[in-house]
Amino acid sequence: MQLQNPTLRSPKSRRCLAEMGAAANARDVERHVGFYAHDDWVVFIFNGEPTIGWQAIRDKQREVWRNGASDVVYTMQGKPTFLVAARGVVVTTIFLKSRRTMPNGQVAEGKFAISSYGRNDRKAGA
Repeated sequence: MQLQNPTLRSPKSRRCLAEMGAAANARDVERHVGFYAHDDWVVFIFNGEPTIGWQAIRDKQREVWRNGASDVVYTMQGKPTFLVAARGVVVTTIFLKSRRTMPNGQVAEGKFAISSYGRNDRKAGA
């Protein structure tokens, strides 16, 4: 296994993570989960709880963001880590802080990690 693969720290990778973060802060589910592999094998792990399959991830994100009505704001803490588990398989871990208004009106803050893996089977230029 290879940690912090230099090709994954490219400006393109940083842009992709920035776009994912912007979509999350806009609570735009379709744009945010659009970055994930659209298959039944993609895994999203939030604080140790896996959600398996793109459709399940999309449904869970809609629930968490209350169909876009949430006011949650995410801030990345530190740098993401990338682990090349096998050829074309990348595990990404991101540490975040969040701040949101709960249904009872209280403000809640949290710290958490999200790990996800995806396949990158695309050929260069594809």
